[in-house]
Amino acid sequence: MTHNPANLLGLDYRRPPAPRLPGFDIVDIHTHLRGDLPSMRLFFDAAKLYGVRRVLTMTFLEYVPLIRRHFADTVEFIAVPDYRLWTRTPEFQQRWCDDIRGFAKAGARICKFWAAPRALAEHGLTLDDAWLRPMIDTALGVGLGFMVHVADPDLWYATKYSDAATFGAKAAAYHQLEWFLDYVAPRPVIGAHFLGHPEDLDHLDDLLGRYPHLMLDTSATKWISREVSRHKRERVRAFFRRHRERILFGSDLVLDPNYDFDHYASRYWVQQRLWESDYDGDSPIQDPDIPEGVSRLRGANLPDDDLRAVYRENYERLMKRIAGIGRNP
Repeated sequence: MTHNPANLLGLDYRRPPAPRLPGFDIVDIHTHLRGDLPSMRLFFDAAKLYGVRRVLTMTFLEYVPLIRRHFADTVEFIAVPDYRLWTRTPEFQQRWCDDIRGFAKAGARICKFWAAPRALAEHGLTLDDAWLRPMIDTALGVGLGFMVHVADPDLWYATKYSDAATFGAKAAAYHQLEWFLDYVAPRPVIGAHFLGHPEDLDHLDDLLGRYPHLMLDTSATKWISREVSRHKRERVRAFFRRHRERILFGSDLVLDPNYDFDHYASRYWVQQRLWESDYDGDSPIQDPDIPEGVSRLRGANLPDDDLRAVYRENYERLMKRIAGIGRNP
């Protein structure tokens, strides 16, 4: 048994299980690259080994030329601000708007807004805050779709976010989401991390039913896999079948020079087992959110046509939809 927190089972991640769709190129719509070339090469080695041929990434605008120079055929960009410089000032608003335009010129077709509980606690920020309106309008003006992060696992609200006066109640997070969905309609909106609510598929059913431009991604591998695995397999399969054109594959892998190959590969291994197989056993990823320290991984064993949709076809549909809407006058 190894103590690597990304490989508790001592797996050889360089020998992945046989894929259900051999030769089918996967798009990872949710990553966070940085300007460290050795780490990027390690990340892309793992991604390629698990069939990922294109990634969409959130990175600072200054890193775009470097990433494009080395990985132009593999990477697309998602517009985000430079969080290192974050201040609630008109100057930062202007910089953020300028960055959105810069990302659009670099080919980005999605803009990410982070409104998780920490954004509320640290910056008093929610999606419906008037301070965000210039940036939202700028993204609309240059023809971008959206990604939003509004909530986190139920377990976090019971522990690190237990002070509701500071972090907000989880139910309140979806009030800002619904305002945003109404404001930007019909632009597509990707709810990152299953909208932070993989625990409640009924809630996601309701939101997807009421907002036809809403989509989800599977990112935040560690806790998405934990919570999805707690549902009955038939419920998960039915959810994917019902929304088969509304779910996108994402890992949420963050580039870090302290991470090894196993860290990057582990997220892809877990998601491959979660969606492609009937695996029922321990996850290889350490899970500090639960007392046992390791969660159970139960594969949903999705049908091939659902896998194709989630792994790539929905990304292609999304890009066509954004291109078809175009810029606001």
